[in-house]
Amino acid sequence: MKTLTGLWLRYALGICSILTLSGCVSQPPLPRLTPYPPFTCASLTESYWQEFTFGVNADETVDDIVAKIVKLWELDSAQVQIEPMSERGVVIQWQVEFHDGADPRYSAHFHEELKLTSVFFRWWNRIPTLAQVIECLGLPEHYAAYYDRSTGGRALYVDLWYVNKGFFLQGYSTHSQDQPPVIRPDYRIQNFRATLPGDLKQMLFIMYDPKPEVFAGFLCLIKPWPGSIEAMVVDSLLGPDPRCTLG
Repeated sequence: MKTLTGLWLRYALGICSILTLSGCVSQPPLPRLTPYPPFTCASLTESYWQEFTFGVNADETVDDIVAKIVKLWELDSAQVQIEPMSERGVVIQWQVEFHDGADPRYSAHFHEELKLTSVFFRWWNRIPTLAQVIECLGLPEHYAAYYDRSTGGRALYVDLWYVNKGFFLQGYSTHSQDQPPVIRPDYRIQNFRATLPGDLKQMLFIMYDPKPEVFAGFLCLIKPWPGSIEAMVVDSLLGPDPRCTLG
């Protein structure tokens, strides 16, 4: 004889199945059928970045930006999350899933006064090298390379500033030695950010809105491109009185 509990369990499971099949219960989006694409120059220069209007003269609202993201990346609006970033801004986040498990994560930063400040993307797989980035985009106008403390040790950071394009790229690698390692062409660049082009100080301000002392620290580290990867100079922030400080 079937117990009341058993009958209720079967009934509940049946209702859940019906609701799922009918679409009444929200299901996570299925990953794209294609695998995560390998790195190509198109991922840096793709038309996505050209569709966004950055800076104080933009008249787009957060809703306008979300609608553009949904259209460009072919997403459902439920896949776009809006989170408070500060008292004056929000961060809009979304990701694109592929069947091989890769999940590129994007974010757009919207400031109440500065409007859309930047669109950020991190490579989690198929990460490009420094040489590949330069092959795709050409030589940057400015760069920064610095050796600093990080969680569990030390890290070498390399920043590339494409001022005329409005692109900022950054890589980092962890190390244990006291002296900065040599920057090689196969050094990996993980982060990409698109913002308003045209002026280095303007790019810094609109991306980070930093405190004056932090702003001065960033500027201190940035140098004109030296002509080659081999000629890049690494600043060490490990000493008791480093030349530059990030605050």
